Parts: sequence; C-alpha cells; structure tokens
Amino acid sequence: MLLGYGAGAAGLLALLLALLLTGILLTWWGWRYIAARCGRPRPPLSWGGYLLASALAVYPVACALMLIGMAIQDIKSQRAEDRWNQRSYLTLDEAKPFGEITLPKGSWVNRQEPRLPGTEDSPITMDGVTAVRFPQPQSVAGVPIIAFEVLPPVMELAGAHTFTRPTGQRVRCEAGWLVTFLLPPDRPAPQWEEWQAGLPAAAFRPSGWAFRECFSGSPIAVLTLHNGEVRVLP
Repeated sequence: MLLGYGAGAAGLLALLLALLLTGILLTWWGWRYIAARCGRPRPPLSWGGYLLASALAVYPVACALMLIGMAIQDIKSQRAEDRWNQRSYLTLDEAKPFGEITLPKGSWVNRQEPRLPGTEDSPITMDGVTAVRFPQPQSVAGVPIIAFEVLPPVMELAGAHTFTRPTGQRVRCEAGWLVTFLLPPDRPAPQWEEWQAGLPAAAFRPSGWAFRECFSGSPIAVLTLHNGEVRVLP
C-alpha cells in the first residue's frame, strides 16, 4: 500500500512539474512576443538558450503524450471489459438448450469465459455457464427451482420438495432453501484448468446428481447487466 501511495505521489509531482514548466515557458515566450510587438524586441537567443528552452519543453510534451497514451489505453481497457461483461452476464432473449434442460427466455445466465485474444466477437454459446436464475420457477430433474449453480451443484428451491438419500432416508426441504448435490462417482469434478476453459453445456446432467443436504441460506447470487452496470440478483 505504501508503494502505491508513493507511486501516486511521484506521478502527481511529475504532473505538477510539467504544468509548472509549461507555465514558465509560455509566460517567457509570451513576454518576448509582446515585447517584439511593442517595438522592444529582445535579443535573439544564443544556441545555449535555444537548447535549454528546447530541453525544458521536451518534458511537458512527453508528459502530455504519456497522459494521452494512458487515456487511450484506459478507453480500450474499458471497452474490452464492457464486451467481456456482455458475454459473461446474459439475459436470454430466446430459449436456449443447456444439457438436459432448456433455459427459458428471460433467464439470467452467468458464464465463465477465458479472456483469450481473438474471441471477443465469436458466437456466444451456453458453454461455461456457472449460474442461472429463472424468471419463473422451473422443474429441473423433477425438482421445482428458481436458480442453480453448476459447480459445485447447488439448487435454490422454488417450492417444498422431499429428497431421498442413497441410504433411503427421506429429507423434506422448504421453499427458498439451498440444496447441494454430489456428482456421480464415474464423473469426477472438473479440474481447475477445465473450469477456467469453460465447462461444455452438455456436461449439465442434474438427473445423475445425488442429494447431499439442504439448508436455509442466502439466495444464489447471479450477476446481470443493467444500463451497462453489473448488478446482483435477486
């Protein structure tokens, strides 16, 4: 943090120095120009004077170019971030197939998409989906839900439902509760590299999930874009 403050203070001092030199040079050249217009021309500068004035002028110009470059880079970065957000936080304008289910129109979808050069304008698919919130309750694998997360598998119940554990024990879960599941033994959890690359839509098969537990908790957070700003649902 101290290094950050130091860098900020150094940048501010450099900018103030550039402004000071600019003011001095403009005042000096303005004074020489006015004196010449009033019939009191100043003696021409020596080579040393020209070199000194030129050297002093280089610093403000370099600072101005640096600031312009930083502004352009900030604009490019912001545009890239906006494009990435538009590809990551979706509101479906039509129904989309996703593994065993179909996501209805109006669903809010979050995607995990690697920031790879050249992929900004590629078609948006349902690969890499991490979380979904429905506009109205849906039945997924026979369970009434309003939202879900892909990994680890979590559902947010839209209505009360009774689950059966592999041991045969029945568990009743209330509306609004979160339900966690286990993946089938023959389907190990994806590795970090697979997760970063974006899981394929075909991998979403909740019919094979095994009930683990349910509990009262915070609703599943799904991000959405509203007038260019990222907001959290619900």
